[in-house]
Amino acid sequence: MPVGAAGGAGPAPYDPWMTDLPSSTTLASMIDRTSDAFVAGCGFLHEPRHQRVGAAMYRILAGGQPASIADIASRAEVTTAEVEEWVGSWPAVFRDDDGAVTGFFGLSVDDGFNHRADVDGMGTAWTWCTYDPLFIARVLGATVRVSSHCPVTGTEVRVTVTSDGVEAVEPAAAVMSMMPPDLASFDDIITTLCHFIWFFADDEAARRWTAENPDTFVVSIQDGFEIGRRMTDAVFDVVLAERP
Repeated sequence: MPVGAAGGAGPAPYDPWMTDLPSSTTLASMIDRTSDAFVAGCGFLHEPRHQRVGAAMYRILAGGQPASIADIASRAEVTTAEVEEWVGSWPAVFRDDDGAVTGFFGLSVDDGFNHRADVDGMGTAWTWCTYDPLFIARVLGATVRVSSHCPVTGTEVRVTVTSDGVEAVEPAAAVMSMMPPDLASFDDIITTLCHFIWFFADDEAARRWTAENPDTFVVSIQDGFEIGRRMTDAVFDVVLAERP
């Protein structure tokens, strides 16, 4: 069932060409809706111990290595049995034949993904979409240098993001697409959500692409970070408070 589907049909899909509201009002409401839906979809991480396990997985994966259950448990200061139970039931978790976690909610050691993330002081990993590094940098408290390619023009887009915001965007005109996650399924998040969130060389390329992909809309990369900041501050509040 799509996230947010229970209890009614939910808000109508967003039309990027709608003209019945001022664009600033429309965009602000979509940013609110999108960040709120991400928070709601991450309910499995709201418990403090779960947050610590999630953050431990991100830290290990950011080094470019699979995360063993024992390593996760040690870093999160919980038992291996608890980690096994939780990661075995959470959505957006991928594991190898040995049971180690190779991907978790946006971050992977698999270089088959399109978005490279070089994490200062940790290593190189790959993100499932271009939204992921914008919030994972805040979870990690690290600088992340992202390299991706515009799916319309093929232009390389480079973004440097820290826990506090976007530091650099190249080319400067680059933007990104977004899709409210309440229209997707967290049980199949890569296919139903991640495949619709990209960096674009400029607004024109982004709007050409979103016009052909219903329910997507265009935001600045800074606004993408703001969506991620709101999600991270709500979902990983304990982890952020405990970070030195």
